[in-house]
Amino acid sequence: MRYGFAELEERYARLAEAGRAVDWKGGSFEEFDLRPFLEEVLPILQLPARPRAMEYGTGTGPGACFLATRGFRVEAIDISPPALGLARRFATERGLEVSFEVADICDFPRGERRYELVVDNYCLQRIASDGRREQALRTVRSLLAVGGHFLIGTVLAREGRDYGEDRFDVRTGIRYRRLGGDGEKHDDAVLVDGAWYVPIRRYLRAEQLRSELEGAGFDVVRQRGGHVLCVVRGRTA
Repeated sequence: MRYGFAELEERYARLAEAGRAVDWKGGSFEEFDLRPFLEEVLPILQLPARPRAMEYGTGTGPGACFLATRGFRVEAIDISPPALGLARRFATERGLEVSFEVADICDFPRGERRYELVVDNYCLQRIASDGRREQALRTVRSLLAVGGHFLIGTVLAREGRDYGEDRFDVRTGIRYRRLGGDGEKHDDAVLVDGAWYVPIRRYLRAEQLRSELEGAGFDVVRQRGGHVLCVVRGRTA
């Protein structure tokens, strides 16, 4: 099991005790972090009637529910079953129809489904390795319809940030957490100076994020720091 999966399970178990609809941080369900950027860019998108959207890393589902209220047919995935249990509950409470599925964007099957909008709701920062990030972005390209858009929300690297007891690799942007015991039970653990660490986040600078997306075959339409709107290069309506 990857460490990040166990970490998420613990978080969502705590959020279930809140007694109200909350986002993944335990904050306002309605005023989730990605909402201002979604409200900024949705009016400029040329969308068909009842467009299809996929959100990955949906967490408790605030982004998916927001899109459903805007007329999207929404499918949303997350690797955490407890998170999706909350997401289904919060969508039902609002009378919204959203299809939630336990899945990993890095291993998501590339079938016949195509979407006018694919949303990364602060998931990419949790995908630390080059290989898995490449898999995720390759999957997104395959899921987008002609003329479709890819919208990302991610946390950027910040000068002077305090990482506490975690290790931060300035070269790669990967943040590592030291394990208290044997790391061999975690698939993603690495041994550094005789201690086991696991990668928990990857923070890029804004220009690095843009370069990564362009290298993966996207053209950036709009960027506000860690909020980015892209299209697949050469695949326009």
